[in-house]
Amino acid sequence: MDKDNAQTVQWYSKAAAQGEADSESALGSMYETGLGGLVKDDAQAVQWFHQGGSTRQCNSRE
Repeated sequence: MDKDNAQTVQWYSKAAAQGEADSESALGSMYETGLGGLVKDDAQAVQWFHQGGSTRQCNSRE
């Protein structure tokens, strides 16, 4: 596993937990491709992509 990708997953996860839409979408991409030591998981990828889109939509209403 690439140490940089594993660290990227950690940072994206922390930011996504705080509702950062770009990080949520990035996690989706990482689950989709299996980067950062993540098991390739299409269901998780879709969940993160959906969450990222929902966060963007909510933020645009503010």
